[in-house]
Amino acid sequence: CHNVAARANEQGKSRRARLAEKLASRSDTLMLLSATPHDGSARSFASLMALLDPTAISDPDDYTPGDYRDKGLVIRRFKKDIKHQVTGDFKERRTIRLTPQASPAEEAAYRALLAIRFTQGGVHRGGTQQELQRVAMQKAMFSSPFAALESTQTRLRLLTRGPQPTADEQQEVADLQAFAETLAQIDARSFSKYQRLRAYLHADESGWSAHDPADRLVVFSERLETLRWLQAQCQHDLRLRDQQIALMHGQLSDTEQQEIVERFGRLEDPLRVLLCSDVASEGLNLHYFCHRLIHFDLPWSLMVFQQRNGRVDRYGQAQEPQILYLFTATQVEKIRGDLRILEILQQKDEQANLNLGDPASFLHVYDPDQEVHKVSEFMATGLTPEQVSATLDAQQADAQANEGDWLLQLFGGGTADPTTAPAPAAQSCDDIEAWPSLFKDEYAFVKAALTQLAPARDWLQWNTNDAEQGVAVTAPPDLQERLQQLPREVRSSNHRYELCADPERVRQAIEQARQARAEDDTWPQLHYLWPQHPIVEWLVDRVITLFGRHRAPVIQSHHLQPGEQAFVMMGLVPNRKGQPLLVDWQVVCRYPGQPLTLEPYETFVQRAGLKAGQIPNPGLRRPLQDVQAALPEAVACMRQHMVQRQTAFAAQMQQRLQGTLADLERLQAAQVQQLTLRLEKQLEQVRQSQFARRSQVIRRVFDEYRQWVEDTLSTEPEPYLQVLAAVCG
Repeated sequence: CHNVAARANEQGKSRRARLAEKLASRSDTLMLLSATPHDGSARSFASLMALLDPTAISDPDDYTPGDYRDKGLVIRRFKKDIKHQVTGDFKERRTIRLTPQASPAEEAAYRALLAIRFTQGGVHRGGTQQELQRVAMQKAMFSSPFAALESTQTRLRLLTRGPQPTADEQQEVADLQAFAETLAQIDARSFSKYQRLRAYLHADESGWSAHDPADRLVVFSERLETLRWLQAQCQHDLRLRDQQIALMHGQLSDTEQQEIVERFGRLEDPLRVLLCSDVASEGLNLHYFCHRLIHFDLPWSLMVFQQRNGRVDRYGQAQEPQILYLFTATQVEKIRGDLRILEILQQKDEQANLNLGDPASFLHVYDPDQEVHKVSEFMATGLTPEQVSATLDAQQADAQANEGDWLLQLFGGGTADPTTAPAPAAQSCDDIEAWPSLFKDEYAFVKAALTQLAPARDWLQWNTNDAEQGVAVTAPPDLQERLQQLPREVRSSNHRYELCADPERVRQAIEQARQARAEDDTWPQLHYLWPQHPIVEWLVDRVITLFGRHRAPVIQSHHLQPGEQAFVMMGLVPNRKGQPLLVDWQVVCRYPGQPLTLEPYETFVQRAGLKAGQIPNPGLRRPLQDVQAALPEAVACMRQHMVQRQTAFAAQMQQRLQGTLADLERLQAAQVQQLTLRLEKQLEQVRQSQFARRSQVIRRVFDEYRQWVEDTLSTEPEPYLQVLAAVCG
């Protein structure tokens, strides 16, 4: 959902944001999902809150979590929060650190880098600004000497394209040329970081083999020059064919990137090594046949750490994720200190993964580019690694205490001790009570429904497989019409559909479809058989129509007393929009010579033995006069029960409605007041015009929301009753 949020520096709204706003205003239910729900600005997050509840926030630039906390609009969970529930699908990752000693050629390049006297506006000034220029060049050097050489050449072209460089610029050109000469001396053999990686991959300690199609590598670097050099060098040193290594970066089109991702996720594809820029660090699933991720250079953003690692360390990873970091040890003190700062970032990311959940809590900016800038400032201002570590810890402690900025307050909470794992909790679905069914499972119902609808398989072609709990159906014309609402790739070209109630077989079908080539059908041929599948819903509607309107079956059960009558009924209380707010299933029972009583549906089902296949149909047409004669009294009994429930329920809804309307009045007044304060410094004519236009928008939003609330929470005065069946002893 972050793609539809307003951005801090954005003028106006994007087309995506306008579309989301239109859809939100026409939806009764809206759920927004995102791993990065904001860009660090209050306005960005407020725009998402406005989609959920346009009345919640008065001033999108100045608000607190208290403005919407009680509305239940936000839920945030980290891996650590659900780890105890999905232990089999969230493997604990293993971190590997390789730290080779810099080669003499690299040490010379580091010293030459520190000797560069950078200029701005033709003048060398020194201080923090020059240090930021040095840090930017150093960032390229930390990626690879080849990336640094490209940056150096770009800087030289900039300085020499003018008519007459200043003396300071001439000095910088000389320094840059000296730096470039040292970089040119670094080749694959003297590139210590690459040599250590090469040795690791060839050694038994890695356990990696290019011949294993289910064990692939993802290598990240933020510089394209580094990736291109790695592609050529790795292909030679690892003896890879052209099809076994691929490069993925932001200059590729969306379709080209998607094709590479799909290739990497197919077992039969020869691709073994994927070299990625950070364009692949967010939102891509690379974990199917890959559990090894290599940071060839370290990101300068904690958010990018999390995004990169999340490509293989994610839900559904079958192997232990292995995250490998490459550092460099150097004798040049200043460079050693700055490299140590990057090591601290890696340690903080590991700390967040184990205990905290959100690495962004260390830097408080919630934007990768801003995090890079902040780390650059740490280095440019000369902070020691110890000072940087203390600063990050202090900011994180501030977040834990909920005393940081509004975003930290918003997502604060958790255990008092961040190193303490949450106590194991029951699965949330354990609290959901299964509704009593007349059938053993969904497969049994579908098979019985098909048998009842088309025993001769004339107008409806179908077959079942009890061993595999599978059903195959050829859709008749009315079902074909209903399935038109589904996406085109879901619909079968020959109208033949296969469903299965076995989750494992469906999972295998999904995996098989994912392995298909792009030109093949990539939608699973096997659908999961569950109540909300469109074909199952169609079957339910078809079975209901067998009885006709205002008709219900009569069932004879030997579990009931002789002469006992029971009417299975459903009572429903809708709102003004016809949506059910209260549904109650009851059975109106009468024992011989006794008054009518109500019995809960689930209790009666057990007592009467109402299970599919348990009560034979003798085919006898017994007189129904007694049952029909008792029906009006039974309906009256159920109506009285539902009126009582409707009265009590309506009172609760009315209390809730009045409270909500009062809140809306207060919020509308607050927004109008905020508008007045915002416009008070404008010219009178401009202020009146803008106030009239904006207040009209506020009034329209609140009127529409108020009407929606009234229609949703106001109950209809008369309950709806339906007789579902009669059961006799």
